[in-house]
Order: sequence, then structure tokens, then C-alpha cells
Amino acid sequence: AAALPATSRANEETAAFLVGYFVLALAVPCIAATRHFLFFRSAYLAAKRLHNRMLRAVLRAPMAWFDTTPTGRVLNRFSKDQTVIDQELPDVISDLLLCSISIVVYCVVLTVASPVFLVFIPLLGVPFTVGTNIYRRASRELKRLDAISMSPVHSLFTESVDGLTSVRAFGLPAQEIANLEGLVDANNHAWYCSAMVNKWVQLRTEAMGNAVVLIIACAAVASRLDGAPGWLASNRTLMALAITYAMGMTGTLNWGVMCVTRTESEMARVERCHHYSEIEPEAPLHAAGVAA
Repeated sequence: AAALPATSRANEETAAFLVGYFVLALAVPCIAATRHFLFFRSAYLAAKRLHNRMLRAVLRAPMAWFDTTPTGRVLNRFSKDQTVIDQELPDVISDLLLCSISIVVYCVVLTVASPVFLVFIPLLGVPFTVGTNIYRRASRELKRLDAISMSPVHSLFTESVDGLTSVRAFGLPAQEIANLEGLVDANNHAWYCSAMVNKWVQLRTEAMGNAVVLIIACAAVASRLDGAPGWLASNRTLMALAITYAMGMTGTLNWGVMCVTRTESEMARVERCHHYSEIEPEAPLHAAGVAA
């Protein structure tokens, strides 16, 4: 008779856990959908406002500004830069926020499972910060070179199309093609250097993540040795969870560095578009005190 209440209690606890998991399973996608809707709607409205301001400023720019500004540069602002602001930048910022939260959760779990991890955080954080800063500076400048080298490509292509009759008349198609290929090669050089810098930082972040796995694994083994000090004692379940989290931290660190750098690099496009939105306009369309 005493076994029945115990069995009933166990069934009630199981039912409570199942209900809790069911509620969480429903709440997580709802919260994620709400977050994505609010975030990307705000990003859409911001990008739309920036585009409209830039368009109004360019349409009201004086003729002297068009004489000194290459057409390819203007096209680059309204095509590539605006495309990145509309489509890529919101995703990058969203990934950056998610990655930051993930790294904090990883550090909390590793610290709770093995307090000795606190000792190694400064030892790992200093080289990680130095390497990240080096990568950020290099990547930012390479992104600028990529954007700068793309403008002549648009300019030459536009000029070739506008002057196609003259190019054919003087027999210069081969020369125009060679010039365009040279500009494309110059743009590809910047892209290739950027790809190599990405591989450089990936190698170091993966080494940092593997060091975290090694530290947690060594702490787990040392905690089970005979005569281990009390500050090394830990729960087996927590240590297993910590090792699992440490193994996933490698990709998260690499992802976080990429998100930070991409956000900083792509914000340069916002800066360039914002600069175009503040062009000094020409005279007002309607002068005050003048009859229509």
C-alpha cells in the first residue's frame, strides 16, 4: 500500500516535467518569432529612412557635385551599399547579439561546473583580445579597399556603355575589356586578402577553443583522482555538461569574432550612405517672397 503513493508521486512529477517541457517548447518559437519580427521590422524602417534621405539629398545636390563625383561611386552607394544595409547588416547584428549571449552562457556554465576555469579566463582572454583587435583592424581596411576598388569598375562599365559608339568607331573594345579586367583583378586582390585574414583568425580562435576543452577535461580528470584538493571537486554530471559546452565553444568564438568584425566593416557602408544624405542642397525650389 505504501508503494502506491510513491508511484503516484513519481507519475505526478513526470507529468509536471512533461507539461513544463511542453510549455517551453511552445514558448521558445513564439518568443523567437516575436524577437525576429520586431528586430527586422526596425532594421527595415531604418534602412528605408536612410535610403530616402540619401535619394532626396542626391536629387537636390548641385550640378557641381555631379561634375566632381564619379557616376560609379553614386551607383555603388545605391546598389551594393544599400543592398548590404537592407539584407546583410540586420542578419549580422542579430547574429552578434545571439553570439554574445551564447558566449556569456558558456562561460557561466563552465565556471559553475569547474571554478578553476576562472583562473584561466584572463590567460586566454588576453591573447584572444589582442588577436581579435589585429584582425579587426586588418579586416576593416580590407573592406574599405574592396569598396573603393569596386567603384572604378562601375564607373568604367558605365562610361563604356555610354560611349559604346565611340569605342567601336576607334577600334578600342579590346582595350576597354583589358582595362575592365585589370580593375576587376584589383578588386579581387582585396577580396583574396580578406579571405586569408579570415583563415588567420579562424586558426587562432579554434586553438583557443581547443585550449578551453583541454582545461575542462584536465579539471574533470583531476577531480576524480585520489587525494585531489577540495576546490577541484565537482559533480560528474556538471563536468560532462561543461565538456559538451566547451566543445561547442570553439565554433561560437569563431562566429563571435566574425560577427564583430563584419558588423564593424558593414557599418562603414552606413557611414558612407549617411555622408551622402547630408550633401549640401542647391537653392530651394521655391524662393520666399517670389510670386508663382
